[in-house]
Amino acid sequence: MDAQGRQIGILKLVVNGQAVPLSSTQMTPAQQTSILTAANCEIRFDALTRHLYARDASHYHVEPVAVAFPRGARQASSIIHAAAEAGLAVIPRGAGTGLIGG
Repeated sequence: MDAQGRQIGILKLVVNGQAVPLSSTQMTPAQQTSILTAANCEIRFDALTRHLYARDASHYHVEPVAVAFPRGARQASSIIHAAAEAGLAVIPRGAGTGLIGG
């Protein structure tokens, strides 16, 4: 993981029907957003939502790239796969009362 908590690895991005190896450190935020948006799940990128979900009851504050709201196992699976493709870590969240930054 890098300093922002994003997974680093070799990814393949499909460009014009061709799989192109791409490190997540080379993927632009626009490319990450495009991949996440294609998932069949409600997802928000606005500053207010990202700020509200940046912390729990602990002292940790890490603003996410996006916040997803899956409504079932299929949507959860879809957004997790999309995040992996975009090179982003997924941090599950319950009620936000945790004390360990998750």
